[in-house]
Amino acid sequence: MSKKEKTITSNASLQEIYRYQKRMQPVEGSFEIAGDFGGGTLSLHLSYSDGTFKNPWEDLTGTAFETETAVTKSFKFSAFPESNIIIYYTLTGATSPDIKITFIDNT
Repeated sequence: MSKKEKTITSNASLQEIYRYQKRMQPVEGSFEIAGDFGGGTLSLHLSYSDGTFKNPWEDLTGTAFETETAVTKSFKFSAFPESNIIIYYTLTGATSPDIKITFIDNT
C-alpha cells in the first residue's frame, strides 16, 4: 500500500498529480478530495500515453469527473506495461482554494 498527497491552492489547468510507473499488474485503490474549494470546480484527467494524450477521467457511463465538494471514490486501472499512467487536475473558478487530494493504492 502507498499513499500520495497533493495540495491545490490556486486555479490551474492540467497539472500533474501523480505518475504511476509502468507495471504488469492493475493499480487499484481510492482517492479522497477534501478542503475549501473556494467556489471552484475540480476535474481529473488521465493519460495512458505517458502524457501525450490527456483525457477527462470518466466513469463507466462516460460522465467526466468534476466536483465542487468533498468526495471519496474507488478506482482500478488495468495493466498498461507499455506506458506510464498519469493523473492530472484542472481547477477553475476558485478564490483562495485549499484542496487536498489523497490517493491510497496497491503500488
